[in-house]
Amino acid sequence: MQSDSREEQTRLVNRVSRARWIVPLVLALFGTGYALFSQWSPQDRAPAASDVLQVFLFPGLIVPLFVWAVLTWIVSVARRANLQILENQAGIANENARLFQETKQRYEAMIALHETSLDVIARLDTTQLLEALLRRGTQLLGAQGGVVYLYDAPQGVIRAVASYKTSRDWVGVTLELDEGVIGQVIRTGKPMIVNDYHHWSQRAVAFEGSSETRIVGVPLKWENQIIGAFDMVNNPEGRPFTEDDVWLTSLFADLASIAIKNAELHSQIKRFSQELEQNVAARTRELSKAKEEIAARSEQLRLLLAETIRVQEDERARIARDMHDDVVQLVTAARWEAQTAEVFAGSELKSEARTSLLAVRELLDQTEKQIRRAIYNLHPPILDAVGLKPALQSYAEQFERISGTGCRLEIVGNAIRLPIRVESCIYRLIEEALTNIATHAHATKSSVVLDYRDTTLCVTVEDDGCGFDRQEWLRESVRNGSHLGLLSMQERVEGLGGSMRVESAPGQGTRLTLQIPIERGAVEWNRSES
Repeated sequence: MQSDSREEQTRLVNRVSRARWIVPLVLALFGTGYALFSQWSPQDRAPAASDVLQVFLFPGLIVPLFVWAVLTWIVSVARRANLQILENQAGIANENARLFQETKQRYEAMIALHETSLDVIARLDTTQLLEALLRRGTQLLGAQGGVVYLYDAPQGVIRAVASYKTSRDWVGVTLELDEGVIGQVIRTGKPMIVNDYHHWSQRAVAFEGSSETRIVGVPLKWENQIIGAFDMVNNPEGRPFTEDDVWLTSLFADLASIAIKNAELHSQIKRFSQELEQNVAARTRELSKAKEEIAARSEQLRLLLAETIRVQEDERARIARDMHDDVVQLVTAARWEAQTAEVFAGSELKSEARTSLLAVRELLDQTEKQIRRAIYNLHPPILDAVGLKPALQSYAEQFERISGTGCRLEIVGNAIRLPIRVESCIYRLIEEALTNIATHAHATKSSVVLDYRDTTLCVTVEDDGCGFDRQEWLRESVRNGSHLGLLSMQERVEGLGGSMRVESAPGQGTRLTLQIPIERGAVEWNRSES
């Protein structure tokens, strides 16, 4: 719309400019003709020269000149106005071009900063990341190269850690605080621009001979602490740096600070991770060693328990044999001696003495029964003679008779003879389980099931008694060491290489399950024999 208006104004000015010559000429011709016509009319006399000049002067010369002057003034004013408009439009165009370049530069800066931010997130190698920052910064500023410095505050030393496209590789160069541009930037914490470094009085000795003469330096800050500096450099043929360059360089310096701290954090995490892995590995070795020691000691304890049980059973058998061979024989002999004394005394024996001898005989009979019961409890002879099943049948009948609790024995599968040590241990486990039922369960019925499988003997002892809370039982066992009976049974089972499971709930009875490994090498029983 504005360009169309400007073209219309220009065409109008051009028309007026042409009209300032045409209109006066037409007026002059018309005025001259009118003057001649009015003075040389046929009916009048010949006009005098002064009259002709007087009549011709006004319409033929003065009016056209006046019109020409007015039109010329109008064209001049219009051209000056049009020129002013053009100048204003040129200024606006220049300002728009400047704003466009500035916007383009800021857009390119945002793109570069975005890409650099992605590098900061993706890369953890400090040197590569800082070189990428310098590369993008120099491209954006149109600079020759750049250098990143870190400040060691405790030692007061500034060290170059990354360099990009400089006249020399400045990595490793050290500066003192306040030395050169970077030293002053770190000391003051403010940016600095030097566009004639070779003639600058405070230049650093370390950079003598370098071709770069234009430098813009900004501080690297982290949590209000100066941790280093960031500079961009140009050679003498490059453009001088301005305050706009300070703004862009400061943005890259902020990203460099983040990159440096991220790298430091990554290094710390990596170091901590390595230390943790070493500690975990050492701890794992210790635990593995401790586990092996515990396993070895557990095996020793298992063997010791098995040996203890074997010795215990052997001692039980020895005591049972000694009692049978010695004590029972003495009791029998005493009973016969009492009977012989009664016979020899005959009728001379007083009734009181006869009654006493009878009481002695009855007492000896009861003693023999108790001794034989004790012998059976110590080591049932039937267990050695015919095996586990007949021994359990005999014990189940005795248990039912003494406790008043019904006891059912069931054999599943093909029963075989096991080593006497194993049969004795199984017998004692069932004996302990039935004793616990008689003592604690208040049951009316119980059952014992022996299930002979290919490689396992499964023993189940179950009752319909009051049951118990197994979790509470475990807590009490840990807290005060009670319920040692079940713990002892579990140790016995583990001594045979088996496992034990107890299932119970208040009011729902108790089930004890034993899984004991066996070997199929013995002669199977004929179930009809029992």
